[in-house]
Amino acid sequence: MKQQWHFSIYFLLLWQCNPLSPFQSVAHAQISTDGSLGQASLLTGPDYQIGAELGQQYGTHLFHSFQVFNINAGESVTFSGANELTDVIARITGGETSVINGQLRSTIPEADLYLLNPSGFLFGPQARLDVLGGFHVSTADYLRFADNSRFYAHLGEKSQFTTASLESFGFLGKSAYIDFVGSQLEVAPEHTLSVIGGEITAQSGGLLRSASGRLNIAATQGKGEVTPMADDLQLTTGNSLLLLNNSRLETDDFVPDSSREWGTAVAYIRAGDIVMENQAVIGGGTLIPEKIGQKIDIRADSLTLSGFSRILNISEQQGGRAGDMVLDVAEKIALSDGRNVNNAYQGTRLSASTFSGADGGNIVIKTKNLTVDNGARIESQTDRGVGVGGQILIHAEHVTVQGVSADGVRSRISTDSFSKQGGAAGAVQLEVENLELLEGGVVSSFSRSAGDGGMIYLKAKEKIQVRGATAGENPQPSAILATSEVQGHSGDIVIQAEDLYVLDGGQISTATGGLGQGGTISISLTGDLWLQGENAKGETSNINASGQYSPSFLSRFIPTEEQAGQSGDIIVTAKRLVMRGGAQISNTIETNGQAGDIVIRVDDNVSIVGKNSLTNSFSSISSDSGTDTSAGEGMAGNIVLVAYRLSLRDQAAITTKANTADGGSISITTNSLTTLRDSRISTSVGDSVGSGGNIVLNPLFLVLDNSPVIARAVGGPGGNIQIATLGVYRFPLETTSPIDASSQRNVDGVVSIRTPEINLSDGLVVLSSQFFSAEESLQPACYARLAEHLSSLVVKDREGFSTLGSRDLIPSGILPVGVVTSAISAAHADSVPETGMTGMLLAYADLAQLGCEREKM
Repeated sequence: MKQQWHFSIYFLLLWQCNPLSPFQSVAHAQISTDGSLGQASLLTGPDYQIGAELGQQYGTHLFHSFQVFNINAGESVTFSGANELTDVIARITGGETSVINGQLRSTIPEADLYLLNPSGFLFGPQARLDVLGGFHVSTADYLRFADNSRFYAHLGEKSQFTTASLESFGFLGKSAYIDFVGSQLEVAPEHTLSVIGGEITAQSGGLLRSASGRLNIAATQGKGEVTPMADDLQLTTGNSLLLLNNSRLETDDFVPDSSREWGTAVAYIRAGDIVMENQAVIGGGTLIPEKIGQKIDIRADSLTLSGFSRILNISEQQGGRAGDMVLDVAEKIALSDGRNVNNAYQGTRLSASTFSGADGGNIVIKTKNLTVDNGARIESQTDRGVGVGGQILIHAEHVTVQGVSADGVRSRISTDSFSKQGGAAGAVQLEVENLELLEGGVVSSFSRSAGDGGMIYLKAKEKIQVRGATAGENPQPSAILATSEVQGHSGDIVIQAEDLYVLDGGQISTATGGLGQGGTISISLTGDLWLQGENAKGETSNINASGQYSPSFLSRFIPTEEQAGQSGDIIVTAKRLVMRGGAQISNTIETNGQAGDIVIRVDDNVSIVGKNSLTNSFSSISSDSGTDTSAGEGMAGNIVLVAYRLSLRDQAAITTKANTADGGSISITTNSLTTLRDSRISTSVGDSVGSGGNIVLNPLFLVLDNSPVIARAVGGPGGNIQIATLGVYRFPLETTSPIDASSQRNVDGVVSIRTPEINLSDGLVVLSSQFFSAEESLQPACYARLAEHLSSLVVKDREGFSTLGSRDLIPSGILPVGVVTSAISAAHADSVPETGMTGMLLAYADLAQLGCEREKM
C-alpha cells in the first residue's frame, strides 16, 4: 500500500508542476487489442471507435480485451454495439497502468461499461464520461458471474464466457491503485458509478457523481471479493480511500427534469482507512418534492475528516425527506476544524438536514472511538415547515467533543430547529462507555423558532465528564444544553451513567426564552455526581433548568413581561453528591412562569462546600423566580433532598426565592447528620404579598454552626418550619443560628420542632464552650480496638475527627438532668472489617448510641 501511495503522490507532484506531464508520457502508446478475443491490432485516434467486431458477444454481454488502453487529452474512445446489450466488459492485460485524460463514451442505450486493469488506473483533469448506462472501473483480477463463471483480467488464467448476470469483483492478492486527479466523472441519472480497487485517491477537485443513482466505492486489500447487492456492498478487507483538495463523491437528485419520478440515490462506501482533507465532500441532496433523499452508507476501519471537509445529506428547497447517513467504523472517527464564513458555518461536519419543510434524515454512527475537535460538528437541522429534524444516534466506546476553533466555533453534536411553522428538532442519543466534553465541547438541541427542541439522551456504562476551559484568550464552558427560543418547548436531558463530573465551568442546562416549557433534566447515576470549579471567565460548574439562556452559549434572550415560559424540573439520583468551589444546581425563571422543582435522592452523603474564587459566588442548590434585576411574577419551585447525610460548609446554601409570588418549599430528609457550618437553608419572598415557602427537615440530628434556617416573607405570611429529629444543636450562640419563620408585615409562620421526650419549653440544648484536648482523645482507642482485639468505646464523628476535641457535635460538659438515658454498647474488634471502621458516639437529648460505619468522605 505504501508503494502505491508514493506512486500516486509522484503523479500528483508532477501534475502540480506541469498539469500535462504525467499524461503526456503515455502519448506513444494509446489503445491496442491483445489478440485474445480476435486479431491483435493497434487502433488509431484521436477519436477511437471500438465496435462489437473487436470483441466477442455472449448473450447480452460484449467482451473486449486490450493490451494497452490510454486516452490522452483531446482524445475520445467510443464503444458501440447492439441495442440489446446490457454490459460492455473490457479488460487491459498488458501490465501497465491505464492513463485516461480524455472522453470515454458509449452509444449503447442503457448498457453498463466495465473497465478492468489489475495494474491500476490514473484519471486526469480532462477525463469525462458520456455513457448511457452505468460505469464501473476496477483493478480486480476477475469478474464472477451468477453461475460462478469467471472472466479473468490475466491471459494466463482461463476465462469462462457466460450469459449469466455479473455478481462480484474478485481479487487474488494485493490490488493496484485508482487515482482521480481533477477528474470529472458522472454517469447518466439513475445509473451506477463504481470504483472498485486497491488504494483509491481523488484529489485536486476530482468529482465522482451519480444523480438519482448509485455510487459504489470500495478500496480493497488482499484476496477476496467485492459484491454489490441490492442494499449493500460487501467487502472482505479494506484499503485506503483518500479524498483530498476539494474532491467530491456525490449522490444527489439535482436532475434536469424534476417533474418525472426519479430513483433514490444511494452511496455505498467501503474501505479500510478513509481520509478526507481540505474541503473534500461526500454527499449531496434532493430538490424533488415528496422524494426521499439519498442514503449514505459508509463502512470502514477508520474515518478522518479535517480542513473543512464534509459528509452531507440535505433536502433543499421543495425537496422531500432527507436521506439517512449510516457510519459503521470499526476503530475511530475523527473530525476537526470548524469555521464561520459570513456568519454561516462552513467547517468540518457530518450533516443530515432539511431546508425544504420535509423531515430531516438520521445520522447513525457505530464506532469504537469518536472525536469531534476544534470546532467540528455532527448536526441535524430543520429550517422551515412542519418537518421534523433527523435524529443523531451514536454507539461507541469513547466519545470526545472538545475545543473551539480560532474564530470561536465550538465543537458540538447537535440537532436544531429553525422552523417558524413548528418543525421540531430531532433527538440526540449517545450510548457509550465514556463521554468527555472538554474545553468548549457541546452536546445540544436548539429550538430557535416555533418548533420544539429535541431530547438529549446520554447513557454511559462508566463516566461522563463535562469540563470547561480554564485557560486561553476566550475560554468556553463545555455543556449539555437543550433550549427553546420563542414558542417551542425545549427538549429534555436524560443522563444515565456510573459517574458524572461537571468541572471547571461545565454546564448541563435546559432553558426556555419564550412561551414554551423548559425541559426536564433527569440524571440517574450508580456512582458519584461531582460539580466543582470554574473556567477562566468565572463561569461556575452548574446544572440549571431556567427560563432564560446562559449568555455563554447564545446572544442573551431578554424575555418580556407577558411571557410565561416555565422552567423544567431537575431530578437527580446518585450514590454520592459533591459540590465545591461555587458549584450550583439551580432552577430559575425570570418571567411570569413558574420555576420547576429540584428533586435529589442520594444513597450516601451530600457535601456542598466553598465558593467561586473569581466571582465569590457560593456553592448552592436553589430555585428562583426573578432575580435582583428582574421582578418575575412566577412562583419559585420546590426542593426535595433525600440522603444519608448532608453537610453544608463555607457559605453553602439550599434556597428558594420568589420576588412577587409564593416562595418554593424545601424538604430535606437524612438518615444521619444534617450539618450546616457557616451556611444556610432558606426560603424567601420579595416585597410582595407572596407567602414564604415552607421548610421541612427530617434529619437524625441537626447541627447548626453559625447557620440560619429561615422561611421569611415581607408582605405575605412567613413560611412554616417543621423539624423532626432526635436532636438540634446550635452554637456558639442561638442568635447566630436562628430558626426564623417571620414576616415583616404579615403573620409569622410556625416553627415546630419535634424531638422524643423533650419539653420544648426548656429550650434547645445549648452546648458547653469547654472542650477536651484533641491530643487526649484522637486515635488510641481505635488503635486498641483494631490491634488488641479488645472491646472499646471510640468517640468520633463520621468524618473521622474526635468529637471530644472539636465543636462539631458533643463538647465536654453536662447535658440537662433527666433527659439522657444510657444505651451505650461496645462492639467486638473481630466484627470490624480491616478496611478501617471508626466508632461513633452520638449523644442527644434522650438517647446515647454507639454506631460504626466506614469513612466515606
